[in-house]
Amino acid sequence: MRSGKNKTCRKAMMLGRRYPARYGGCAQATFAAVADALNLKGEDVFKALIGLSGGVGNMGRGACGAMAGAAAAISLKFGVGRNALKRNPEAILNVKDRIYELVEEVGERFLEEFGSYLCRDIQLALFGKAFNLRDPKAYMEFKQIAWPEACSRKVVAKAAGWAVDVILEAEKLKASEA
Repeated sequence: MRSGKNKTCRKAMMLGRRYPARYGGCAQATFAAVADALNLKGEDVFKALIGLSGGVGNMGRGACGAMAGAAAAISLKFGVGRNALKRNPEAILNVKDRIYELVEEVGERFLEEFGSYLCRDIQLALFGKAFNLRDPKAYMEFKQIAWPEACSRKVVAKAAGWAVDVILEAEKLKASEA
């Protein structure tokens, strides 16, 4: 199981290095890397994440898009849909705390690696400067310094690997409890 886990984490990290250039945002790239590594479907989730890249709406002041994408992938894997909640409103109680724990595990890894999971703080840690990504001049500078290559390697790839790691650990734990 361990080698399969490592292989899947490596696949997510490899995709995480490629996808920012392809998809144009940390949130979508991280989510897609995790989803593709684990064969999850989530086209609507991918679309919904566009506004969460760049620290929410490219404003840099919210959670890192890679953190948001990782949280979305974890939620997709273990969450319940509205139809299920209509039939069983308590179903959310069975999953939400576990999802929060898994997202927190990824968040802890962000804190260890970057000192934060906020976009601006991560930019400061990695590049010595926080960029106002809504300003065209600052955005061009950011693209020259960090996007997509540095963010791909240093943030998105790691976030995708961390998300796959916590998902596979949770599945392994669930299987051992069954």
